[in-house]
Amino acid sequence: MMKKVILSLVFVLGSLFYVGAQEKTILDVSQAQVVNLVVDFSNASIHNMDENAFSTYEPSYAKGKNEVIAKLVEEFNDEEKVGFILGNFPKADYTVKVNVVSVSRKGDMLSNAEILDIDGNVIATISDIKGDGGTFGSNMNLMGDGCKSIGEALAKRMAKMIKVEKKKAKQ
Repeated sequence: MMKKVILSLVFVLGSLFYVGAQEKTILDVSQAQVVNLVVDFSNASIHNMDENAFSTYEPSYAKGKNEVIAKLVEEFNDEEKVGFILGNFPKADYTVKVNVVSVSRKGDMLSNAEILDIDGNVIATISDIKGDGGTFGSNMNLMGDGCKSIGEALAKRMAKMIKVEKKKAKQ
């Protein structure tokens, strides 16, 4: 009887260690070739309006939104410090979800990001990512400047997280 209890205990503990070993980290993400990007404006305050009101106020928003997001992607990928290509890869093993909190009239942006695995589990979060807008131009141009700045800031913050995790892994 005692052997059964001990064997059961060993099995349970072994299973727990095995499950823990499968947990994904930012280092796993950094080894990916491509990572999907989702940018969510649905809960953002854009010029003190929600996304629907802003799209009515700024008719070019619906057409220009993807161009604005493309600036974020381009700037992120230009940084080359993270180790993967960010873009529209819906079947990728990982997703970076940028949740835009606010966009000012100058295009200054505040966002948060979640790094998700293929099952939607949060691997890491990055809060208070700030992007500087511009001075001159249309609303969409200024918003593009903010997204460009967010792309750069996001890449730098992720690179720093990866560097810290690599250092921890060596210890």
